[in-house]
Amino acid sequence: GRLGEAQLGRLNEVLSAERAEGRVVVLALHHHPTRAPHKEHERTRGLHDAAALREVLRAHAVPLVLHGHNHYFHARRLRDAPETLIVGCSCSTTTQAGPAPRRGQWLRADVGEGGVEQIAVRWWDSARGAFGDDEALALDDVPVETEREALDGPLD
Repeated sequence: GRLGEAQLGRLNEVLSAERAEGRVVVLALHHHPTRAPHKEHERTRGLHDAAALREVLRAHAVPLVLHGHNHYFHARRLRDAPETLIVGCSCSTTTQAGPAPRRGQWLRADVGEGGVEQIAVRWWDSARGAFGDDEALALDDVPVETEREALDGPLD
């Protein structure tokens, strides 16, 4: 995946305008700006201009970035901007059994002027054939991404 200079420039403009109006922006994108902990290589899958996107996120203090693509739930705080929470989620249509990070899920995020206030996750329960109850993500326990997880340079 690639955003490109034009799209990054436009995102910068939109974020500047929204902040000037006092609005809080949540960014949703397909490709991931941080590596999922279970992935070894990102060369063919990652966001190739993630470093540039991450600079825009830092500059505008975007509180929440949601992405898919990995089909694996994980949450990290952006290095050098821990107020930005990056959450990768699976797919609400995944009905496979297995560990929670890979099962279907949906998220509810409460975001206010001070940033992310709460995130709740519902996991697919294949035995019941339905989603389970909300489980709150302990925001204080969300780690800052490691140097390896941060896609700040060329993809490996």
